[in-house]
Amino acid sequence: MPYCLSIDLGTSRVKAGVYDEKCSLLASAGKEAPMDISKGYCIQQAQDFLRVLKLTLKELPFDLKSIDVISFSGQMAGAVGVDKNCSPVTVWSGTVDTRSGAIPIQDKEKVLRVCGSISPFMAQKIIMLEKEARAAKYISLLGYVIGKMTGLTVDELAVQETNLSWTGLADLKTRTWSSELISMFGINPDLLPRIAGATEIAGKITSEAAAEFGLPPGVSVLAGVGDKIAGCIGTGAIHEGDIVDESASVPAITINTRGFNPDLAHGTWDILPSINAGSYYAMHYIPGAGIALDWFINTFAQEEKRTGKEKHVSAYDVLEEKASAVPAGSDSLLCVSLLGGRTLPYQPNISGVFIGHKMSHTKAHFYRAFLESFAYEYKRCMDVFSTLYPGVTIGDVRSIGGGSRSALLSQIKSEVLGRTYLQMDRDDGTLLGCAIIGFTGIGVFSGEDEFAVSKPKKRYVPDEKNRKTYERMVHLYNRVINNNDEIFNELSRSGNET
Repeated sequence: MPYCLSIDLGTSRVKAGVYDEKCSLLASAGKEAPMDISKGYCIQQAQDFLRVLKLTLKELPFDLKSIDVISFSGQMAGAVGVDKNCSPVTVWSGTVDTRSGAIPIQDKEKVLRVCGSISPFMAQKIIMLEKEARAAKYISLLGYVIGKMTGLTVDELAVQETNLSWTGLADLKTRTWSSELISMFGINPDLLPRIAGATEIAGKITSEAAAEFGLPPGVSVLAGVGDKIAGCIGTGAIHEGDIVDESASVPAITINTRGFNPDLAHGTWDILPSINAGSYYAMHYIPGAGIALDWFINTFAQEEKRTGKEKHVSAYDVLEEKASAVPAGSDSLLCVSLLGGRTLPYQPNISGVFIGHKMSHTKAHFYRAFLESFAYEYKRCMDVFSTLYPGVTIGDVRSIGGGSRSALLSQIKSEVLGRTYLQMDRDDGTLLGCAIIGFTGIGVFSGEDEFAVSKPKKRYVPDEKNRKTYERMVHLYNRVINNNDEIFNELSRSGNET
């Protein structure tokens, strides 16, 4: 029986899992990835991920000598510069390294029209890092780790095809580097790596890497896939109209579509390439929303923390039980929970708001309103999607991530969006997606029907009465944001001055 080793190089954690050809998870392990925030921004070293991966694989309760293929996923945006020997000469600058955000974008519409996103992370990172050191190539984190484990030369290193949207340097229709965008950013094209498809075999584990990581020498390593795309594949979202809601630190709603139609009018959706030619994922994400929810709990829920400790449950569970008794719309209490600003469209100065609160409102009202605001943000972007892709029929929403376990949040989203929400039966979506790609790469899987591994285990159906309430609240939510742009900007300026 063939076995696949799936590895995910996340921003804060490295995870690994072993799967058989039925996509059963046989063993898993994970370790925290180090990051340095001492300078006020987040710095990570690419070589640290090799060290953490080695520790992670040592903890896997499985004989890795029997592995038949290795499949990687990981961070989709950023860059690390390497020399001719493939050794890092810069830090790994991912999305959490915010320094490059100050680099201006000459023509945002052109970047969006050609590359599918208004976030040219890789282009900005290269411009920033070139001031610190001279590199032979700039590559993705996955490209670096795969290259070191397989002994690739600097010209064989790659960036993953699924990650092209956030380079700001690619033509998404042809999945090639765009000379137009490269010229606009003033980047030397020789610094860019080759582009590799997800099921392409990038190389084979060297004898040195085999000894260091406990792997069989010569085992095939695939070129890698972006973590968000792997998560979609892991839930079986591979047909047009399939939709996934990942409730995580950076929640994202993603829809499979066959057309490349950048959101030039609103800037609300990024368009990402899928692993298949001519197929894409439209994605909207809310930066730091999961972290904002942690902020609410840590700031206002000390009582619930104590109660949860006594009952052996989380403060979230305690507060959710209370908030579930609050009516839809939180008795006309409205919240904007964009504590990290808005990225799609780019409105970084938007901040948090509670409006409409009275002495009758309790902590449970505020918590429910906080949750409802996430759904209001989703509703706005879904309305835009229907204008971009009017012919796409959207199916039930497949819900994954830690937030999918919240019955209250799932029900709220179902009613605000007017769609059935499906909590999936697997929590290993990203690693599972890697395994599916891995088995496809070595010919064990041959068709899309074999991708349907994850199944729904719980359904949340909208209540029509609550839908009417939420229609009014969504309208008010949009008015609060649209009518107060100057106030948000002024508050941001005064906050920076202090």
